[in-house]
Amino acid sequence: MKPLVSNSTANKVAKSWHQMDASEVLEKLGVTGFVKATSVIGDDGQEVKFDLARQPEYVAALRAGREHRKTGCLPHDETKAIIFVSADVDAISKALNDGCDVKGGTIASSYLDAALAGYVFR
Repeated sequence: MKPLVSNSTANKVAKSWHQMDASEVLEKLGVTGFVKATSVIGDDGQEVKFDLARQPEYVAALRAGREHRKTGCLPHDETKAIIFVSADVDAISKALNDGCDVKGGTIASSYLDAALAGYVFR
């Protein structure tokens, strides 16, 4: 049986999916800035810079999250589990727990998996 998507697409989806609903949750907490330029260090040690807005999987994950927030179209427990593994949500949660005000704040996502370097649109 032929796979529905390529390994590279599956890898990008997996790396993007944690953003599914996280951005909207962060917006509700007062974060207003989301840096779209990011980078990852490849297996060869070279930095690969890319724009999240150019990654179709990232854009699709954001759309899925926003649609879920409006309609509840995805299973709640699974969606919640995805959101709470987001390093972005974790960072904001830690800041709030430390008494910081995050209203008007900006967050920049980081990507650490070197395998991602070969799959991003630059």
